Amino acid sequence: MPRTLELLCLLLVTAGMAVPSPARAAETAATTSSALVYGDDSRAEARAESDPGLRELARKSTVAIIPREALVVESDAVFYDAPPLAEESALCPGQPFEDQPVLARCTGVLVMDDVVLTAGHCMDDENDCSGSWFVLDYTLDESGEVLIEPGNVFGCERVLARELSSVGEPVVFDHALVKLDRPVLGRGTPVPVRGNAVEPGEALVLIGNGLGLPTKIDAQGRAVLARSTQADYFGAEVDNFHRGSGSPIFDVWGLLVGIAVRGGVDFDGTGTCQFVRSVASGTATMEQASYAGTALIRSGYGDQVVTAPPPRATAAGASAQGCSFAGVHGAPPIGLAASAFALLLLLGARKRSRPPYRRVPSKGVKPCSMNA
Repeated sequence: MPRTLELLCLLLVTAGMAVPSPARAAETAATTSSALVYGDDSRAEARAESDPGLRELARKSTVAIIPREALVVESDAVFYDAPPLAEESALCPGQPFEDQPVLARCTGVLVMDDVVLTAGHCMDDENDCSGSWFVLDYTLDESGEVLIEPGNVFGCERVLARELSSVGEPVVFDHALVKLDRPVLGRGTPVPVRGNAVEPGEALVLIGNGLGLPTKIDAQGRAVLARSTQADYFGAEVDNFHRGSGSPIFDVWGLLVGIAVRGGVDFDGTGTCQFVRSVASGTATMEQASYAGTALIRSGYGDQVVTAPPPRATAAGASAQGCSFAGVHGAPPIGLAASAFALLLLLGARKRSRPPYRRVPSKGVKPCSMNA
């Protein structure tokens, strides 16, 4: 790196500034819909994923939200009683995952040691808090069975923040932050939350419990709509279904970009049974996902939001995108330090056309809202 550029970056890193996070807006009613498959069905079992970073995100950061009555939690074992997918959804024979149990009603993701981000419509009232278990590592083991460890089952202490707008409003928010009954300690890993918007065509990964199934990974997703001006939600082609609301969506750096909240119709049918609906990639249909950075900033946790490198390296002289949520709906503007850090990461990544999936530790990325 030329010496002049080093000095410029150093100056930028020392010039960050911040403003207070906004108060939460009043909530209104919302409508939600389910989702479907784009192109080929690319959902895969969490433990079968070859990328260790994605496996860790699925097992230690993604949280299945399960009704309390569905689990019996004892000190040394967890028991469940759940119908297989084929029975629960009246599937035609031969559908994917037809023999797997349906337990989850929503999904969430760890953003702090004892805080989960999920869809606002998954926490309609306090009963959704008190009546739910929050479960880490809801996956199939090597034998194809679900084995839930008691230590991975958490209760809900309270809902910290929630917004739920009506679909069709100029801006549409759908998110909730839930405080668990205890920290996850060494069992779970909170994820860093990205503060800048997606770019159309950017590669994305969805991890979640669509249809209530054990955690699946769709590593073939892509962004199709940014809505960076509104900073409320983005559009993506990711394979997701009902009961998968709140499923985390990550970028190629392992940063949390958003959570799935709305989508298309799950199934087509013959009149006697149903089969998974599929649409061609590139159609007008898309899943909608609430921006995680906006959710945390509006909920008063802007210090948890970081800036990511741009999703694609561009020609020499291109500038880092920074936090595009700056100034939107009262969000704090990005400090120059975050922009400088993103620039440094960009310069270091230019030799890689597609970075590996990996975590960016929060302490290693400048936050979008910095305390001077």
